[in-house]
Amino acid sequence: MNKTININLGGFPFTMDEMAFDLLERYISSIKNHFAYSDSYQEIITDIEIRLGELLQEKTETKSIVTTADVEFAIKTMGRPEEFGAESIDLPGEDFDTSNQSKQSGRKTSSTRKLYRNIAEKKIGGVCAGIAAYFGIQNVMWVRLAFIAFTVTGGFAVPLYIIMWIFIPEAKTSADYLAMKGEKITVSNIAEYLEKEINNFSSNLTEFTDDISERLGGSGKKSFRAAGPNIDLERNIKIGAAKIVGFFRPLVVIIGALLLLIFAGVWISMIVGFVLASPILQFISSSSPVVNFIASVNSFIILGVPLAFIVFSALKLVFKTRISRNLKQSLLVFWLSNLVCFVILGATTFKEYSNADTQEVKQDLGGLKSEIVALKTIDGNDDNAHIQFGDLKIANDDKLQINHELKLNIFPAESQQWSVTKRIKSRGSNSKQAKINADCVEYVIVPLNDHELEIPSFYTIDKDCKYRFQQVEVDLFVPIGKIITISRELEWKLGSIAYDKNQMKDGWKYIEGKQYRMTAAGLQCANCTESELRSMVEQESYEDYISNEDIPQDALLQSIDNKADINFDKNRELLISFDKIIGAGGDKMKFEKIDFNVDQSSDSMIHILKKLKFYGTRNVSSENFDQYYAFKQSGNEFIFSNAAFINRDLKAINPSMEVTLLLPVGAKIRFDDNVNGFDSQIKYDRDEIPGNWRFVKNELLLMGPKGLKCINCN
Repeated sequence: MNKTININLGGFPFTMDEMAFDLLERYISSIKNHFAYSDSYQEIITDIEIRLGELLQEKTETKSIVTTADVEFAIKTMGRPEEFGAESIDLPGEDFDTSNQSKQSGRKTSSTRKLYRNIAEKKIGGVCAGIAAYFGIQNVMWVRLAFIAFTVTGGFAVPLYIIMWIFIPEAKTSADYLAMKGEKITVSNIAEYLEKEINNFSSNLTEFTDDISERLGGSGKKSFRAAGPNIDLERNIKIGAAKIVGFFRPLVVIIGALLLLIFAGVWISMIVGFVLASPILQFISSSSPVVNFIASVNSFIILGVPLAFIVFSALKLVFKTRISRNLKQSLLVFWLSNLVCFVILGATTFKEYSNADTQEVKQDLGGLKSEIVALKTIDGNDDNAHIQFGDLKIANDDKLQINHELKLNIFPAESQQWSVTKRIKSRGSNSKQAKINADCVEYVIVPLNDHELEIPSFYTIDKDCKYRFQQVEVDLFVPIGKIITISRELEWKLGSIAYDKNQMKDGWKYIEGKQYRMTAAGLQCANCTESELRSMVEQESYEDYISNEDIPQDALLQSIDNKADINFDKNRELLISFDKIIGAGGDKMKFEKIDFNVDQSSDSMIHILKKLKFYGTRNVSSENFDQYYAFKQSGNEFIFSNAAFINRDLKAINPSMEVTLLLPVGAKIRFDDNVNGFDSQIKYDRDEIPGNWRFVKNELLLMGPKGLKCINCN
């Protein structure tokens, strides 16, 4: 039974049995006695103890007690005292004599090269010097020239150098320098290296007194490892930067203080904003409270850690505060782990939006008895909204109010009964959950009296439900013979309108204050004159298109995008046409430069992409894109406008609209021949249709893997 002793050797803690400790103590005492009169005594003993600690650490990775055999292994690796001329010690179970010395000196000792940054010969970070030592290149200048050549020719050497600077450790001990050069790490080699360093230091002492004084830092302790005669680039940069900062220090302090105040304000604003927006966030977040809590913590850390790094940099710049490298690395790892967790939780929440479904609700409007009914709308009362984020609002009843544009379609009724059909679309983790989310929508249409119908432009979601992109579309069925008036606020909320094409040959016309009678063919303007209908067609158009060379230098290209995603039913044929959809007020000008593209969808949905472009000094808002260009959908019929609009006060130059229709493979579609006036890039099967493309009315086309092809042509 042996006693155990706890020690610290070279910064490594060990638990040793008593015999192993006695052997190690005798070995270290022998080394100390041998090098007692050396000028580099302290350096030699420190480096030897660190190396002994590393060797014992390697031997005891899988066990907790250091044994005599472990100490013997370390002694044989580092060299017996007799090998470097010290007083011999006895190893248990072995005799040693001088006749054995040559045999012992010839034994294999680990001399595996390791890559370090050579700080002793560095110019910037010691990377090139370390590579030269690792590969045995005598002149480090060749490695530096190679880095310069790669920097000049390709530029990749700069990020490579920075990465190596970050991840390659610097050589700190003599054992590191020996391992870097592939030399055996023994007591004699460590002593020889340090003795050589002190000799080099002494020989250059007079010439570089100032340099050495700065490196010693007034501590009184000699350190030769990172010293050398070279005045390196890194030190020069630091000295120059210190002088500049010293000169501008008052200004730097003021700027740094302002930056700290700004960062503090950003952080406080973020916390306050998060707290204030939490009622809205609870509607769009996950259904799981645990996921929401973890995601909230992640979001604070993801935003807060970069701010903390900026604050650290400001503190270092202004007050020269040193921040621990371990702290920085720990924060970086912590930030990355939170980012990964946030992405995973985000993907989990995103699944709750993956499926879509529609709920239809039919409602009779029996209270409407008058021959003339006024259609009005009601907007959400902003005075009651104590939190607002875009189109989302939280009213005083804690319900979520969504102010999306209402799509109101008007069709003739099959009887003399007024009615509406409300289609509520929603998303969810599955079809069943999507319908549950659709049921959460509160949207009520109620006649105000026998001659007024109020159609809200918003809907609400109960506080116990989630917002999952719910949308509301209303079909209003007007009995034949009844007359309606449409308020100005509803103009841009109109979707598919059944109208008499014999009266409105150029498309649906809305004129404020006019009466529209429902007929079997659709709505007719009951009190419009021919001149009024014609004036709408002849609205002022934009015709001042100029060459690119004549565009003023201060006019920049402005653009906004809009996208609509439509579910595709492979059993229904689609009908596409271009019709005049006039709806702009007097503050807009019409233009007809419209490019229509047809391409293949990457998924199973129909996508309609719209892009408005013009040159000017002011941009336009992406909200209410239909004010610039609209298309209408009625069942399987898509009607695109052959006119677009832009605000007169924008003073736009060369406005244009690009419309792209993306169709999934398998879509069957018919195009009206009026599309030919706008076609631009059409993806069609050139094997099936030779020559140039042209739409022909009533042709039935199929979107195949190679593009459109006709399936009812000869």
